[in-house]
Amino acid sequence: MKIFQQIIAILCLFAAGLILTAAICGAGGLSQACIDKAVNIKNFKVYVERSDKYNAAVHRTQRYLRITDTLKDFLDNDELCSVVLHENAHIALRHNDSTHYNEFKADSLAAIHMRSLKLDPMTGCYALVKVAEQVGLNLDAASDTHPSINDRCENIARTIRGQYTRR
Repeated sequence: MKIFQQIIAILCLFAAGLILTAAICGAGGLSQACIDKAVNIKNFKVYVERSDKYNAAVHRTQRYLRITDTLKDFLDNDELCSVVLHENAHIALRHNDSTHYNEFKADSLAAIHMRSLKLDPMTGCYALVKVAEQVGLNLDAASDTHPSINDRCENIARTIRGQYTRR
C-alpha cells in the first residue's frame, strides 16, 4: 500500500457538514514527514471545507483542523505543511483561546518542526505574506486575537536564531 493511501486511511475521514478533500493527504498533498509531525497528537483529523475564504483553524477540544479549499489550493505543499503544523501546535500547547502570545508560540513551534523536517522554517512567514497580499491585508495590521504578520515573521526569525523571547 502506498504511503499516501495509508495516510488517507488514517487522516481522511468524512464528517457531517465538512467536505473532505483527499488531495490534502494524497499525491500532491502533504509530505509523509509533515503528516507524521501533525498526527503525533492522538486522533488528530484534517478536514477541508468549501469556502471562498483563506482560512485554517483548529478545534482544540475535538482535535481537528479545518482548512478551506481556497487556502489549500492557494498554498504550495511546504506552505500548507507550515499551516497544519501551526494549527497542530495550538493543540499540542493546549491553547484555549486566541491571543497574540499563543499565536507567537504556535508560530515558533511550527518553525521548529519545519526545521526538523529539513524544510525552510520561514515558510510560515512566506505563507502569511502570500495570503495577506492576495486579500489585501496590511502586513502591519494586528487584530484582537492575532499579531501583525510583520511581528509574526519577526518572531519566527527570532525562533530560528534561538532568540525567542516571551511577549
